Amino acid sequence: MKIWCSFGRFILAISILFTPKVLLAVEAFTGTYGINYGRIADNIPSPDKVITLLRAAKIKNVRIFDFDHSVLQAFSGTGLELVVGLPNGYVKDMSSNPDHALTWVKENVQAYLPETHIRGIAVGNEVLGGTDQSLFESLLGAVKNIYNATKELQLDKVVQISTAHSEAVFNNSYPPSSCTFKESIAQYMKPLLEFFSQTGQLREYMIRKHDLHYDNMLDAEIDAAYTALEDAGYKKMEVIVTETGWASDGDQNEAAATVSNARTYNYNLRKRLAKRKGTPRRPKSVLKVYVFAMFNEDSKPGPASERNFGLFKADGNISYDIGFAGLKSSSATSFFLSLKDIQAQEVIRKQTLEMAQKEVGNVRVDPLGDDDAEELAARYRTETRMVGVGEPVGQSQASALIVAPRPISQVEPDQWHTKADKSTITAADLEAIREKYQIPAEVELLLPTSRERPSDAKPGEFSLYEEALKGGLRLPLPQVVVDVLNRLEVAPRQLMPNAWKILLACASAWPKANGGEAMAVDEFFSCYKASGQQETWVTLQAVMGRGLVAGLPTSIKGWQPRWFYVSANE
Repeated sequence: MKIWCSFGRFILAISILFTPKVLLAVEAFTGTYGINYGRIADNIPSPDKVITLLRAAKIKNVRIFDFDHSVLQAFSGTGLELVVGLPNGYVKDMSSNPDHALTWVKENVQAYLPETHIRGIAVGNEVLGGTDQSLFESLLGAVKNIYNATKELQLDKVVQISTAHSEAVFNNSYPPSSCTFKESIAQYMKPLLEFFSQTGQLREYMIRKHDLHYDNMLDAEIDAAYTALEDAGYKKMEVIVTETGWASDGDQNEAAATVSNARTYNYNLRKRLAKRKGTPRRPKSVLKVYVFAMFNEDSKPGPASERNFGLFKADGNISYDIGFAGLKSSSATSFFLSLKDIQAQEVIRKQTLEMAQKEVGNVRVDPLGDDDAEELAARYRTETRMVGVGEPVGQSQASALIVAPRPISQVEPDQWHTKADKSTITAADLEAIREKYQIPAEVELLLPTSRERPSDAKPGEFSLYEEALKGGLRLPLPQVVVDVLNRLEVAPRQLMPNAWKILLACASAWPKANGGEAMAVDEFFSCYKASGQQETWVTLQAVMGRGLVAGLPTSIKGWQPRWFYVSANE
């Protein structure tokens, strides 16, 4: 959905995710944040250097608008999640020629798997509601043939199919509760949605239809799309924002296209996504966004603003600072960061880890290079079960075991193995705890309801045992500690003793090596890797065998009855 608010670009994709009920189904989007990597320019960095920037910024999800082989090859072995585009110029051919669709998937997707993590194919871009109405009737056929090709090649459980639409498909988008598809579009849209609903096992969403309040335009526009889907009879579908951004420069009549406005919008967008929340209409559906765009593209037609949406300039410098931890200049006087500065960040991390090692004695802390915190957290939140000896179901984590992954979200509270999952803490207990442990007034202690469980902590909160306070833990916690607990969805007691040493030592050492700047959660996670042990649970292990966490929130060893929530608001 494209909406121009001054020079803010909003484009939502009605992206129907194919997630059949199989153990190895993969989603095309990890976490909440992605980026559009457009290349309509003659002066931007080569794909291999782009990989360096993406890793430094810790951006895992990337969307391209074509299927350029040099890009697909560059992404090989990086672990980055890629969505490729089938340009509009191919839609008619793919619609009328199933054999061409099969060949296209073979040559441009299958040939690069599994080394290149191609997780999605976007068929066309803003076809419905666009200027070329001759493509309207061809879109569904193209989607079907591309999907059937992935199914024939047994890629349909790995590669998802979607298509993006602009706001031109809607009658109106405000107020969000009244949004519907245009009648002229509905005749093409509904068969498309019906096909998506039949080919994917989509989850149901709780819908609230009244008393919805909005404090930003992005949430309102996303909920407008959800309303239109519900009105059309497809309330199970998920919306992914495929483009949203703000131009940092423009023509004389584009006064709002400034560096200050662009930084404000994109910085606040990152903060919004970091909360991992949904919209007022879909509060439990975490918002997923591809920011527009990676680079300023000097060859794009149109007004000057079109060439200035990039988070990066063509030479690899950041256009403005929006808080990417890996892209902060090591110089206090330098605002911009170049590709060369990324190497300096590696030096800072090495110095930090050396300092941390000294502070924790003989506990060795080593960097792991390109490990990604999002992947670690996702692997941690994967429950495993023993199914006996034989051929592996999924990826075998140990030679004598077969481990079948199952998302933790499928474990309902009433199925948990522990009887001590409900809190026995009372309001009077919280008052006594605050007084006994001298907890500052600005730290909010929250009483769980009878239906809430420790792993139900909302963004900005974490679960805490009274036992942890008895053991010496004091509030407030450093922000990086709170962020680690939030990312893993665990309570402090579930971190291993050595993990506390390393975490607190790194939190102390990082500012000393980084000009006083506090350590970020992704920087801490770069010291760890996921490792499957000969146990029931997946763990996170340090290089030298120093554990980070053991067990899952559903483990009987993990939870005790006297727990409560702590608000981690800064």
